[in-house]
Amino acid sequence: MGKKLLLVGMDEGLTDKVEKALKQTDFEFSIKSVIDVYAFKTSIELNEYDMVLFDVGSEVSYQEIFLSCKEAVGNIPFIAILDKDNYPDAFSILKEGFDSFCFKEDLDYLGLIVYKELSSIKKKRAQDSFKRELVEEVERLAITFESIGDGVITTDQHGNIKMLNKSAINITQWSSTEAIGKPLDLVFNIFDKNTGNRAQSPFERVMAEGYSLGLKENTILLSKKGKEMYVSASSAPIRDTEDNIIGVVVVFRDITRIKENEHELRKLSMVVQQSPSLVLVADAQGQVEYANPKFLEVTGCTIEEAKEKSFSDFVNKKEIIDFIDTEKNTEWHGEFNLKKKNGEITWQLAAISSIRNTEGSITNWLGISEDITERKKYEDKLANEQKKLQTIFDTAPVGMLIVDRHRYIKKTNTLFVNILRKTKESIIGKRVGEAICCGNFRDYNEDCGNICDKGCGMGAKCRNCKFQRAINNIIVNKAEIQRHEFNYPLRLEDKNEIIWVSINAVPIIIDDEECALVLVEDITSKKRVEEALSWSRNFYITLFEEFPASIWRSGKDGVINYFNKTWLRFTGRKMEEELNGGWIENMHPDDVEHFEYIYRKALLEHKAYEIEFRLRRFDGEYRWIVNEGRPFSNLEDDFAGFIGVCTDVTEKRQVTENLRIAKEAAEAISRSKSEFLANMSHEIRTPLNGIIGMTNLTLQSELSEDQRENLNIVNSCADMLLSVINDILDYSKIEAGKMTIDTIQFDLYKLLDDTFKTHLFKIREKDLKYKCQIEGDIPRFVTGDPIRLQQVLNNLISNAVKFTDFGGVDIRASVVRQIDEKVLIKFEVSDTGIGISKDEMKRLFKSFSQVDGSITRKYGGTGLGLAITKQLVEMMGGEIYVESEKNKGSVFTFTVLLSIKNNKDGEKLNEEYYIGDLEQKSDKVDIYEINTYGQADKSAEGGLEEESKNNYSKYMDNLHKAIQTKNMVLIEKAASLIKDIAIRKENDKVKSLAFKIQLMARRNNIEKVESLFNILTLLSNEEKEAKT
Repeated sequence: MGKKLLLVGMDEGLTDKVEKALKQTDFEFSIKSVIDVYAFKTSIELNEYDMVLFDVGSEVSYQEIFLSCKEAVGNIPFIAILDKDNYPDAFSILKEGFDSFCFKEDLDYLGLIVYKELSSIKKKRAQDSFKRELVEEVERLAITFESIGDGVITTDQHGNIKMLNKSAINITQWSSTEAIGKPLDLVFNIFDKNTGNRAQSPFERVMAEGYSLGLKENTILLSKKGKEMYVSASSAPIRDTEDNIIGVVVVFRDITRIKENEHELRKLSMVVQQSPSLVLVADAQGQVEYANPKFLEVTGCTIEEAKEKSFSDFVNKKEIIDFIDTEKNTEWHGEFNLKKKNGEITWQLAAISSIRNTEGSITNWLGISEDITERKKYEDKLANEQKKLQTIFDTAPVGMLIVDRHRYIKKTNTLFVNILRKTKESIIGKRVGEAICCGNFRDYNEDCGNICDKGCGMGAKCRNCKFQRAINNIIVNKAEIQRHEFNYPLRLEDKNEIIWVSINAVPIIIDDEECALVLVEDITSKKRVEEALSWSRNFYITLFEEFPASIWRSGKDGVINYFNKTWLRFTGRKMEEELNGGWIENMHPDDVEHFEYIYRKALLEHKAYEIEFRLRRFDGEYRWIVNEGRPFSNLEDDFAGFIGVCTDVTEKRQVTENLRIAKEAAEAISRSKSEFLANMSHEIRTPLNGIIGMTNLTLQSELSEDQRENLNIVNSCADMLLSVINDILDYSKIEAGKMTIDTIQFDLYKLLDDTFKTHLFKIREKDLKYKCQIEGDIPRFVTGDPIRLQQVLNNLISNAVKFTDFGGVDIRASVVRQIDEKVLIKFEVSDTGIGISKDEMKRLFKSFSQVDGSITRKYGGTGLGLAITKQLVEMMGGEIYVESEKNKGSVFTFTVLLSIKNNKDGEKLNEEYYIGDLEQKSDKVDIYEINTYGQADKSAEGGLEEESKNNYSKYMDNLHKAIQTKNMVLIEKAASLIKDIAIRKENDKVKSLAFKIQLMARRNNIEKVESLFNILTLLSNEEKEAKT
């Protein structure tokens, strides 16, 4: 790369040093030396040098060169070569015009200085060139900016206009002077044509989004002079070299004319596109070029498929095809069948016309048609409807005739002529009066003294005819459509008979003529029914009025609005006095509040009610009245009020009161009887217990066989008598209402076990099979009355054993249902005994009765057992019933309601608990204790086994306490321990008594236990005295 250097004022030595220093650069130099100002000027003018090196210490004056050659030097860099001694302040030389300097002592750095200056000048020249090009480009852009057809506006970063071109000035009608510096929104004033709202500023949108944006469609620019024009615009950000937005440029144009043209084209296109008619355009040869959507919709073709067809492919009429093939034809109108794509045919009403160019030649065919398929169907349907209407007219269930304004009959149906007993031919064309045999049709003319045929509506009496006035009102007076209903008597020609008809008339137009459609209905039967109903209504009104009881009626609001004559005669008041609540004045003041409460309640619930109150009679006496009110409904089945009947029951109430007094007296006598029986039973039982006790005591002594047998008979009879007395006592308590049901906790399993054990002796004695089954879901510990439950079970089991000689006895217990802490348990006692017939069952559960008298003789008994059982079951919240068949056995079932008590030992057994087995003999049932009873037995013993096993006294005390509390479990246990001691002591009398006490405890016979205990006490006292 060659560079030209000019050395000024340097000697050879310095020149050599300079050249040597310049070799350190990458440049190749062409060097020339001059030693005076003239030579310098000449060289500068003839050559272009890249740099000048000037020896400031030479004789050549650099000041002179700078002054005289300033323009020639231009931008050539000058570097001063100087001595350090002469120029200690080297930077001052730069102020003289040098671009740089180098000390002669530091020529080694000259190459670096030269390289730097030459590089700088290169860059400067490039910049100068770029500036020149930039200026030229700006000038071109300015020309373009002013010449462009679109309006251009630029703004600064604040939205104020900096520049706008000529087109922008013309469009906005703002001059450059007026617009520059103004906000863009003021000059570029745009709004939405559809809403009238001001459009968002392009400047704001671009500044917010940061990229180019356009305007919405239908944006209007309002010029300074108020002219509105459609504009389209594009707004873009103006960015600096650091990509910061420094302004916005808006390029826009007036598109008003385009919009107007588009609007016109759009309207034409929409007319064709949205036309309900089918539009088809074909070329001169009939080839389809365009089809509108309606055409495509009807034919089912796409536009591409339609363009592949010709006119003849769609029409099915030779006349149209021939028309298109003829050049002279211009227009065709008519109906034709259009073939759809699927082959279906539709009816079209079409107009086909030719489109010609300026030379008159046909360029296209235009076909416009309307789908009249539905119209064709409607026309066919209309024809059918006309037939149907004619059929309806002829077969209508009322007589029908059409009358013109002159009262001539134009048309009639079959029923009308049947009503008149005539034919259509004899009626049509005649006046109405003649057809219906109106009495006014042949009117008597007094002037001429004979009958004149004036016709319908012409007679003197016709002006009063209802039918005549109705026809006039509808036809002559042109009244609005309305109905005229009235009854009209007609006299039949062939019979001296009058029939009643209902006539309705409405105006109609027939063949542009005003007429009347008259509907005639034979209501003769209806009239007769109305007369019958009228008679019936009068009859029932009379019946209500004269009914021997007082009758009243209220509305749905409860206010009474009617009283019959009987009521008014009873109170001696008038209807006006009784209405509006006045009747309440007759009621006894003490009864008013209760009546109003009952009546309001019935009114709210729409329910019948009955109440007694006192009502004052006409003579002032208050009489007891039974008021029975019943709701009634209207024809729509809605509540309409109450209708009531009041009956005087004063005498009846007196009879009832007398009966009540007699009943109370009888009940008092019955209670006295029951109390007497209870007292007598108790009084008899006391000495009887003494007899039983002493008999048992005597049986313990040494007796002969006859004596022992006689005493055993006495003892047995006494037991039977005690049982009878106990039954009488229980029945008396129940009848007197003194029987109570206790509520205590007990072990149900233990109770069933104990109860069953008391009957084992009799069961074994009769060699019967037996089974006691407790289902596993029965709770063990329950709350109720164990004594009465055991009494019921004893009665039923005792009867089952008593009346069964062969087979067996079964006992079953199961749960019916359980709700919370209440459980309903069912007990079944079944046997294979004598059974009961259906007739005999009717006498079951009745007092002092058995199903058969022979049973009493054979088996004994008072007949109170089942009656007491039934009463006890019902008192325990249950019921009892029996299923039986004669000679096959019976099943007695009863339920009791018990409460459940939780117990740590568990409420249920895991499996069924059996005592014995139905398949086993009775001698194999000795093992009946269940281990699960162990804990309960220990708790029941109350520590009895902790006492001395040889101490009678302690166990006698415990037995005495158990008897006082009637605890059968403890009685049985204490007696068992006393028996064991007696066995060890070989005291047979004590052992026998203790065993009997144990047995009586199992039988729940507390009286017998007390009697035996008294004897046992005597023996114990005798033993003590003997020891002492």
